Amino acid sequence: MPLVSVVVPAYNVSKTICDTLDSILKQTFSDFELIIINDGSTDNTLQVIEGVRDPRIQVFSYENGGLPEARNRGIARATGELITFIDADDLWTQDKLECQVTALQQNPEAGLAYSWTCFMDSEGKSFSQDLPCYIEGNVYAQLLVGNFITSGSNVMLRASAIESAGLFDRTLKSIEDWEYWLRVAAKWPFVVVPQYQILYRQSATSMASKIDVMEKYS
Repeated sequence: MPLVSVVVPAYNVSKTICDTLDSILKQTFSDFELIIINDGSTDNTLQVIEGVRDPRIQVFSYENGGLPEARNRGIARATGELITFIDADDLWTQDKLECQVTALQQNPEAGLAYSWTCFMDSEGKSFSQDLPCYIEGNVYAQLLVGNFITSGSNVMLRASAIESAGLFDRTLKSIEDWEYWLRVAAKWPFVVVPQYQILYRQSATSMASKIDVMEKYS
């Protein structure tokens, strides 16, 4: 069985998912399975995915259940000791998996590893860096103040940490990742990889832009 399970929730992302998959398949760390959850897409997302050939790819299609449920479905399919997520419009640097695996191996008490985030526009042409964050260990108090993890495309977790924290709350329409990191932080130390490795795509339709929804569920 692979050491790492990479879970990709995919809903109507035919324009971006090829770049996302390319950033995963070009990782310097290769001992992973790639689990794509087609969350009831109504565009040609599934056809685009089927055009990408790699033996590590597994595709599972469901009726639309929303992002938290898609992640949960990926967790149910995962066999790796370590599990990580990436949304189908975001990107990773090539050493993301390698560095986070190393961080968790060197810190066996930690349940979650995270890196730093760069923001890009909808076309992937304009970039800005999030503030560097060095918080690790017992991070619960600091995480309550603000979500320094930034996005659901960032973290790598031990499967044992997920087992102890439970699944993502499928009733939440926003901040479901922050709520989940808090549950993990209540039980496990975090470790940081002090490098910019997550390229988070911002657009007018992204959840990060829907302030009213985020406020409702916060």
